Amino acid sequence: MASKKTYPQDPNKPPGEACGPDGNLKETEDMDWSEPGVETISSLSTTPAKFTFVHMTGSMAEPATRKRAAPAATTAPDPKRVAVAKDAATASAGPKKAKPKKLTAVDRLVTRTPSSDAIPVTSQPKRAGAASGESVVPRPKKRGATSDVYTVFSVVDPDDESKGHQCDLCRKLKDANPGKYHKLQTIFKGNVTALRSHIARQGMDHYNHYRAACVAQGLTPQERAIPEDEMNRKTGILADEESVTQKTMDDYTTVLPKPTEWTKDGLEDKIIHFILETDQALSVTDRPSFRELLTYQRPKMKDSDIPHRTKITESITERAAVIAAELAKELQDAPGRISLTFDGWTSAIMQAYLAVTAHYITDDWVLRAELLTFDELAGSHSGENTAEVLYDILDKTKIKEKVSLS
Repeated sequence: MASKKTYPQDPNKPPGEACGPDGNLKETEDMDWSEPGVETISSLSTTPAKFTFVHMTGSMAEPATRKRAAPAATTAPDPKRVAVAKDAATASAGPKKAKPKKLTAVDRLVTRTPSSDAIPVTSQPKRAGAASGESVVPRPKKRGATSDVYTVFSVVDPDDESKGHQCDLCRKLKDANPGKYHKLQTIFKGNVTALRSHIARQGMDHYNHYRAACVAQGLTPQERAIPEDEMNRKTGILADEESVTQKTMDDYTTVLPKPTEWTKDGLEDKIIHFILETDQALSVTDRPSFRELLTYQRPKMKDSDIPHRTKITESITERAAVIAAELAKELQDAPGRISLTFDGWTSAIMQAYLAVTAHYITDDWVLRAELLTFDELAGSHSGENTAEVLYDILDKTKIKEKVSLS
């Protein structure tokens, strides 16, 4: 057993815990390892620790002379350690500096110096539930292309634009003189175009305020808000001068007439007009192809809705009688005398006809010529047959005293 080493005592240093009074080093078990506030080994659990011995095999049991293997592939860092590292870096960097607050459109509106004729912020209507003395600034949800509207209008409820917009100018008029303007509308639920149209309809008072407020806030007044008189003045369209008018949609579109309601009487009128205009035979209405054409145009129509030639003949005869009576009345009321002309005609099958025409002047000095009759003669164009037709038509129209033959 080796002897214990001894060291001479240094007179300048008092004996410490590692050295004994004689200056020799103490053994480990003789030293006092306790430290104030620190739990000593003797105070720990005296339960003996259990050790497990593992028999090392394979590469771990190879001699130390073996070359070190290449480092393994880098694995993903532990998320918990990364989070701890970030917290530590943040704590060391100190508190994060707050970014300056970005002014909103409403803040800029409040801080802007209002024009002399602009509505002050304190005159804006109060929102429902706002505290006493609290002024509510219009807070539109959309700014930009619609900003000009809010120089005259304010949102009734900033949290719900569907409740409409209030015209502040109309509101001021109504509050100043409720007896005169008690029916004046102040709340509007239309879109932005409708709000601008309201400004235009109210004339120059609304428009002057609107334009001044837009200029003061750097906005562009919209054409829809300009009153018609002001627009005419700007475009050079004056009532007492001829100029090029502004084109409208009517210059590029054609308005079609509204279709008339279908009726059986209307169908009969159209068929009669077609027969007379194209000189068709009355039997055309009985032809299957003609009736199929009408049915094709209106599938809901029944065959019984289409008149036959017997019905057409009756209708034409009745209408001719009505027209003849109206013409006789007009001839009787003519201010001057009536002249008659007549002409004979023979058909290809040698049938004689005679046409009689009346010529007269109306009260407004318009020369008229109306066909009175086109009759078939019984025989040839003799004087006796012609005279018989003439006297018959004069008797029917009752204009014998007003006629001069020529």
